[in-house]
Amino acid sequence: MRRTGWLLALGLLSGCGGAVVPVGVQDPRLPAAARRRVADAEDAVSVARARLAEARAEAAETARWRSRLQAEVTLGSATDALLAMAAARVALGQAEIDRGEAELAYARARLAQTYAEASVRHDLAVYELGPLTAASEGALAELQARRAATRDARLAAEQAAGTFWQAYGAHVRGGGDTRAYWLVGTAP
Repeated sequence: MRRTGWLLALGLLSGCGGAVVPVGVQDPRLPAAARRRVADAEDAVSVARARLAEARAEAAETARWRSRLQAEVTLGSATDALLAMAAARVALGQAEIDRGEAELAYARARLAQTYAEASVRHDLAVYELGPLTAASEGALAELQARRAATRDARLAAEQAAGTFWQAYGAHVRGGGDTRAYWLVGTAP
């Protein structure tokens, strides 16, 4: 399903048999308000791209942390809870990547729609706006679903962390050694 949104965004650049041609923010044929809308839509794509890159980097760091935990840390009875917490954090990282991809697909869909609307409103080109609007709405629906999935993954990660810290406390009260955990470090 994740790739469907991306393919949809790529398909958005077609309308009336041709590609939606970008309009520049410096185009003197556009009034200032239209140029601002175009600039805002272009900025939204840049921001979404940066957020996605950040989510990917954080998810990779979390996956490395989990691998180190699996290889280097034992905390007696708290080990299973630790590994469950790490798995939940990795799942959260993937959910954030999925949300980032959906945000980027939506931003791109809105950008194509904004280009087409500006062109149509100011007699620069003719596009069929209905399919572009529908594609934006579909990308928004996918984004909302990904936001809900991220929220659920965050809740699961928080619950797993709570379970781990309870098990960790019991491990410490029982005189268990915790040095390996602190040498690997807490979650990024």
